[in-house]
Amino acid sequence: MPGWMRGRGGRPEVYCHRAMLDAIRYLVATGIKWRAMPGDFPPWDRIYAFLRR
Repeated sequence: MPGWMRGRGGRPEVYCHRAMLDAIRYLVATGIKWRAMPGDFPPWDRIYAFLRR
């Protein structure tokens, strides 16, 4: 198996990247605060950590 297909190890991700990117786009488009994210997105602290990576 090629190295790029093996992954980096560690804890598996709980939320897909699409949901994270949609949440970030929503945040930028509406200008709301992190803690005011609607419930249909992942938790704000997970989105923030994803963005910081």
